[in-house]
Amino acid sequence: VPERVKSVHALSGTVAVNERTVQATRRTTRREVVTADYPGHSDGTLFFLMIIGFLAVSGGLGFYLGWQVEKRFMPEPPEKLTPESEKRSGRRRSKG
Repeated sequence: VPERVKSVHALSGTVAVNERTVQATRRTTRREVVTADYPGHSDGTLFFLMIIGFLAVSGGLGFYLGWQVEKRFMPEPPEKLTPESEKRSGRRRSKG
């Protein structure tokens, strides 16, 4: 039966093939014919680690850059007055 065969190298003559079912979308699957030495599917571990690594690195970088921007461009917070400093400056606390 003539069939399109996936291969990682050029084919000629008779070739040993495998038929496998591949998930095309969440609900559908499709059949594909591949050579016997065709690499298998990854289990997604590398993809998962790359996504987690990307999130960790971008979160850390964002935290660091935000800290630098805050340190460099934000004004200093006003001093909190203590009862001793109020007596020295002559200021009174407003009640109410």
